[in-house]
Parts: sequence; structure tokens; C-alpha cells
Amino acid sequence: LVFMVSKAISLVCALVSIITLENAMISAFGADDGGEFSRIMVAITGAVVCAIVAAIAVYIIIIANKRLQNNRISEGNKDLEKTKID
Repeated sequence: LVFMVSKAISLVCALVSIITLENAMISAFGADDGGEFSRIMVAITGAVVCAIVAAIAVYIIIIANKRLQNNRISEGNKDLEKTKID
């Protein structure tokens, strides 16, 4: 689980870097039309990145809860085995 979360954090960092690169490229090479294009593009990209980050967070929460439940069940089974032996 820790490895998966580590990879998810790396993905989120890459997505934020994409937004930063987009801003830099629009500033350097964009037309001087008042910035309407740049605001729309950055807003769209930002919304997509936010949606991806939210989806990753929900996925990690679901996986973590499933693993915690599995651990609780397996610990409960170990307790039952101990009482049967005694």
C-alpha cells in the first residue's frame, strides 16, 4: 500500500508539473490576445488535474479500507484458532 501511495504522489507531482509547463509555454509562446485563451486552457487543465487527483484519492481510500478489513478478519481468525487450541 505504501508503494502504491508513493507512486500516486509521483503521478500527482507530474500532473502539477504539466500545469506549470503549460503556463510557462503559454507565457513564452502565446499570442498577445489579452490572455483569454491562456485562462481557458489553464482552467480546463486544472479541472482535469483536480478530477484525476480526487479519483486517485478515492481509489486509495477504498483500497486501504479493504485491506484494513481483510487484516481485521484475519486477526479475528487467528484469535479463534488460539481459543480452539487452548
